[in-house]
Amino acid sequence: MPTNALELPEILARVGHFLPLWILQVVPESGVPRTTFKPKTVLSCLLVSSLWHQTLLPVLWHTFAYEFMKRASQEVIVRNIPFLRVLDVHSDLPSSFHCTNLVELAILQGVLDMDAQRRLVRTNPGLKALRWNGPYMKVPLNPEDFVHLKRIQSLNISHWIGGNGALA
Repeated sequence: MPTNALELPEILARVGHFLPLWILQVVPESGVPRTTFKPKTVLSCLLVSSLWHQTLLPVLWHTFAYEFMKRASQEVIVRNIPFLRVLDVHSDLPSSFHCTNLVELAILQGVLDMDAQRRLVRTNPGLKALRWNGPYMKVPLNPEDFVHLKRIQSLNISHWIGGNGALA
């Protein structure tokens, strides 16, 4: 029986969501604020115990923004893909992601081949938000890519050739 509140995974996970992962920093040269991935606090907490590691690892890997997290090795990324809930792909990925539990997905045009993009959309039926910029070479929109999205609340698609009302 736990003797401390932080030995309860439910409470520890709740606390973990308040630990800083993203820091707003001002770029000295330009003075422009930029969000930077700085998980030092969470990484330190992962070392406290196996319970803390097991509970806080999903917090660390909840959101994956490749542009800010590209230094992670492919092996580490593949191992933690099951924890991803938000995927923001705005740069070339080393390989396609095989996520199936996403709730938010953003794909910038040209970052993955079209088959990989469609696979990401089609294998995540729990998506609530999808921002999908089509390929540089405009191709027709395929309504079949959206049929399974029963929970979608926000849909932003651009750079596609229209489907003559087929999406409606």
